[in-house]
Amino acid sequence: MPFQIKDFLSIVAGMVNHMRKTSPKVTDFNVGSVARTMIEAPAIEIDELYQQYLAGLVEGIPTAIYRSFDFPLLPAVPASGIVRFNAQPGRTAPVAIAVGTRVANASNVEYETVEAATIPVGQTSVDVLMTAGTAGPAGNALPGAIGQLVSPVDGVAGVTNPDALANGRGAETESERKLRFAEFIKSLARGTVGALAYAARLATVTDVSGTTVLERVARVAVEEEAGFVTLYVHNGAGSTSEQLVQAVKDIVEGYEDADGNLMPGYRPAGMRVDVVAMAERPVDVTIQAQIPAFYQTDDTRAQIAAALTGVIRATRSGGDLRPVNLINAVLSLETAQGAEIVTPTQVVGCPVGSVLVPGTLTVVWS
Repeated sequence: MPFQIKDFLSIVAGMVNHMRKTSPKVTDFNVGSVARTMIEAPAIEIDELYQQYLAGLVEGIPTAIYRSFDFPLLPAVPASGIVRFNAQPGRTAPVAIAVGTRVANASNVEYETVEAATIPVGQTSVDVLMTAGTAGPAGNALPGAIGQLVSPVDGVAGVTNPDALANGRGAETESERKLRFAEFIKSLARGTVGALAYAARLATVTDVSGTTVLERVARVAVEEEAGFVTLYVHNGAGSTSEQLVQAVKDIVEGYEDADGNLMPGYRPAGMRVDVVAMAERPVDVTIQAQIPAFYQTDDTRAQIAAALTGVIRATRSGGDLRPVNLINAVLSLETAQGAEIVTPTQVVGCPVGSVLVPGTLTVVWS
């Protein structure tokens, strides 16, 4: 017989039936009677033991499974992306930017370079790869949010981030691990569409030391035809690199690791799989926000832009972005009393193989 959890009333009923059979002279089992009280006291303890057994099973089964498959929770990931260093005008020598040069945004979240760079004479700026010093979504930043030069560099007039940093995420939750584990189980057979999508999410690009993740696959879409699959990937921030696309190709096709071991791929035998970076479709938004005069500040405008950015980026491949979604994003702010969309007035489609990214976001007070 399978293990069953019994509640308090079931336990008491079973004990009453047993006493009636073994002690026929005891007849009063009403609530409040001596016999009933003597039964209920151990029944409370037994009921608590059953609940402890249940809690242990609920916690122990997934823990044992995750340990068996070596499937730990994913740690928090710092945001990373490109920061542009602008040279001072009139300089006559190259400007060297060392590894570890620190910059910050208005919230004092710091970032540091993970590669050395130089601004040659005759060039006004250089783009350098940065990573946030703090793991988690706090390092995500809208375009132009990074503007403080924490580590002074001779010959540098200022810094900015031309694109958003949106790939920082917090530590994985239990519910997220459960979903990821379900995808992992589907991928064990390999050679399936689900396995290809799971394999693509394993790809990362790291720095020279191999310890800092600079880029990872955040979104995947699959388009399947007879004997042919196109696997679309995106890094969640913008301008998905060829290095990340190649990393996905290696995992899908199979590769040789640093120790010379052959790692099996996920591509079905006899089927062609092309890995392509998702096409980015900018969405320009103009919205009139009804905000009290006291809160009509640059900070509020940045909050609205962040809310719009989140909705735009959350649009799934093959789905639609509706104007009402943008309005609701603004209304989610405590200071917003109303919102009216100016553009776009029509539904914006996101075809398979594409990703919507924020374009020019204009906030007008009303």
